[in-house]
Amino acid sequence: MTDFTAEAEAIFRRIAAHQKLNIARESETPDEVMFLLSSIDPSHQAVTLGLQNGDELCFGVDGFRSYFFPFGEIKGVFEKAVAGWFTGQTRLAYYWRGKRLVKIYLQVKLKNGKWQRIYTEYKTWFLPFLALRTEFKTGT
Repeated sequence: MTDFTAEAEAIFRRIAAHQKLNIARESETPDEVMFLLSSIDPSHQAVTLGLQNGDELCFGVDGFRSYFFPFGEIKGVFEKAVAGWFTGQTRLAYYWRGKRLVKIYLQVKLKNGKWQRIYTEYKTWFLPFLALRTEFKTGT
């Protein structure tokens, strides 16, 4: 299997430079390399980006964690989604049933103004489709 660590790090650093963010390596093990992107502005949440198992990109923010693979097929979508987080073109949609968080969608804004889901994180497997309330959050 090909290891995309160097290419992933280049993507992370490109995003940080374009958005004028600080970037710091959080951890590195044989199976994982993680980076923290942070802003000087304390109102902006820090974002964790990583590569696991040599070809699995990770995006995490505020208790949400997503995994994209294989690297070669998904790297463009991943870079666009992460960059969009800092410009309001990517958002998290939180779906609630009562006081219980059911699922979180990672969505990107299309040219026509509609939002498209590119990742789903389920918080429960008990009827996750019965969400009654939705909240949205962007990185801006």
